[in-house]
Amino acid sequence: MKNKKGLSLVIIIFAVVTLCCSAMAFMVHRTEQKTNSFTKAVITCEVEKTVTDGKLTGITVENTGNTDVYIRVRLISNWVDKYDNILGVETEVPDFTVNSNWIADGVNDTYYYKAPVAAGISSVNLLGTQIVTTSDANGNKQVIEIFAETIQAKPSDAVEAAWSFVYVENGNLAKRL
Repeated sequence: MKNKKGLSLVIIIFAVVTLCCSAMAFMVHRTEQKTNSFTKAVITCEVEKTVTDGKLTGITVENTGNTDVYIRVRLISNWVDKYDNILGVETEVPDFTVNSNWIADGVNDTYYYKAPVAAGISSVNLLGTQIVTTSDANGNKQVIEIFAETIQAKPSDAVEAAWSFVYVENGNLAKRL
């Protein structure tokens, strides 16, 4: 009787091992190798400045990266001599009208483009009216420096954490109250 139980146990173990091995062989044979490829996001931009008859008539920013971004621009005004050496401290940016596609922070001449900008695309012009700079009899002139920043559009909470002046609403930037 003991031999029959032992033989039955060996047969059961053999059957279980055979089934397991067969199942594993089938899964290994049927599983196709997959390659996951990831593309690193590149976040870069280029300012495009248009000057007509000595007046600043256009400021746009091109997304030169490979992913959608939000853009902000800061304008800084300085006086330079006839050799383009900076003469002193920052001066006020002359008054101009901001295009409705942009949000002005109202404090430090920083402007946020409302919509995300796709790779290879430029923002619309920041300027609703031209900026007229001045000069003096010594050949010194006022210049406007333009500094642009971009930040990856997704996830939106990253934008909101980095730029506390705005938040994302329905995919576009909106001014915090």
